[in-house]
Amino acid sequence: MSLLVFILTVVGITDIITSGRIFESTRERIKRKNYWLGYLVGCPMCLGFWCGVFFGIVGNPTGLSVLSAGAVGSLCSYFYHRMCV
Repeated sequence: MSLLVFILTVVGITDIITSGRIFESTRERIKRKNYWLGYLVGCPMCLGFWCGVFFGIVGNPTGLSVLSAGAVGSLCSYFYHRMCV
């Protein structure tokens, strides 16, 4: 997975979960049941970090450490959300 594909994957999944209509009812249900998880699924920076960590563990031929993959995912997801949403 190249760095660009990694970034697009993390940003896309983060955007779908935090802002997509398809997960709107699921987000609301999670927010009612658990404050911490509800905050996580609504925050692109937080969820971007954990998606980056996940993809850093699962498939990471980009050479990034797991923590760096999380940081890149968080940064890119946050910038995308601030610029486009």
